[in-house]
Amino acid sequence: MKKALISFTAIFLLSACGMNNYAKTSLSRKNLNVTSTDNFKHCYAYGCVKKADIVFEPEDWDKIESIMLPGAVTPEDERKKIAHAIGAFENIVGIKAGTSTDKAGTFVHMMEKDNQHDCVDE
Repeated sequence: MKKALISFTAIFLLSACGMNNYAKTSLSRKNLNVTSTDNFKHCYAYGCVKKADIVFEPEDWDKIESIMLPGAVTPEDERKKIAHAIGAFENIVGIKAGTSTDKAGTFVHMMEKDNQHDCVDE
């Protein structure tokens, strides 16, 4: 039993290392190089089949920054601010990429591929 537990623990820890490398290389596997926060590619159409060139203007970042300021008072407040900032980012990108009508659920709307996202796109 002890050997089985040690083996399971070793496999579990090693698999985490493999996933870490997978995450590190996920953008390069899709031919995405992020060199700027002002000009980047946005994946959509399931599996990053389509990519839109997104340009963020200073006013776009101002909208996101205004959500984060003033700084959070509590951890809960910080989490809410981060969630709202991510939502604002998604809204801005959706308008620029034409994916703002993306429907919730990955597989429910598979036939509407043109503007939908899956977990890979996200």
